[in-house]
Amino acid sequence: AGSQSGSAYVFRTSDGGATYAEVAKLTASDAAGGDRFGGSVAIDGATVVVGAPCLCLGYIVNIPCGSSHVDVFRTTDDGATYDEVATLTPDDGTTHDEFGHSVAIDGDTIVVGARCDGIVGVITAGTCYSGSRAAPVFR
Repeated sequence: AGSQSGSAYVFRTSDGGATYAEVAKLTASDAAGGDRFGGSVAIDGATVVVGAPCLCLGYIVNIPCGSSHVDVFRTTDDGATYDEVATLTPDDGTTHDEFGHSVAIDGDTIVVGARCDGIVGVITAGTCYSGSRAAPVFR
């Protein structure tokens, strides 16, 4: 997939937290170099949200960057396997906006930060997006 494409790991404990075992390695189905998948992660029940924010300084130092996005994974077998069920992107996204720099999930609602959206010179304004399974992502 390329340099800095990234991954996220899921660990589970069965002894009250004394030890943890890896149960899954999550990767994006459309992984590309520079995605930085796993840059942010949130979990709520059987759903895992993983940000792939790229890097906002890429426009200055020419660091390769894939497309900033967030992938949603769900397990239906108590964590034995995880399926990628959605890829979230903003309607107004740009290459180095770092959509996915921060993610949060609560039930059916996902909130995604894009800390380099609205770059003017070297000052970043940032944007926060939210949405739910029933509604598209909005600003």
